[in-house]
Amino acid sequence: MTRMLIVLSSIVSLGLYQTTVLPGYDNPFKAALSGISAGLENQSKPLACYTVASADDPSQVSPATKKQAAKPVAKAAGTTAKGTAAAITINMNVVPEMMQFTKTAFTVKAGQKVIIDFENGDNMQHNMVIIKPGTSEKVGTAADELARDPKGALKHYVPQMPEVLHASKLLDPEASFTLEFTAPAQPGDYPYLCTFPGHWRMMKGIMKVVK
Repeated sequence: MTRMLIVLSSIVSLGLYQTTVLPGYDNPFKAALSGISAGLENQSKPLACYTVASADDPSQVSPATKKQAAKPVAKAAGTTAKGTAAAITINMNVVPEMMQFTKTAFTVKAGQKVIIDFENGDNMQHNMVIIKPGTSEKVGTAADELARDPKGALKHYVPQMPEVLHASKLLDPEASFTLEFTAPAQPGDYPYLCTFPGHWRMMKGIMKVVK
């Protein structure tokens, strides 16, 4: 009510102070009075352009909201866009004074990302080399030959041959190394061994690749 009285008072004041204007020009006070009157009329009309959507009434949901709701749910963490298996982490160590890995076998899926956290808990040097199925004897013999190579230690006693798929560096006692690779697409039993000359005959295991 107070606001209405202020507006009416303004209208009366504007009427009292109307001035003469030149022919052909509109009276600015008349235009102002028309705008105020129109504003008062609009205040009494409902604001149809603002609608509160009801959660219980689907018809009240805006198209933008429907579009947002229609978006596919993001894939769970740990899966790839193609739905392949999440990366797998293998913790591998060396049994002290036993010339053995702490795991003699582990299983991964074909095409899966593999992370091997390899630690040397022994008192001598070791490495971890993953090779093709059925090539242990060939790779091991080549590793033994590196003992006669003056640069064998610089090569970490890893034979440079296609049968070798992945290899860590030669680790000193208490050292560690992270080996990352994608598992072979072809299922099978992939040996891993230490190729320090003479170690491979005892220090070995199998990486089983399955579909």
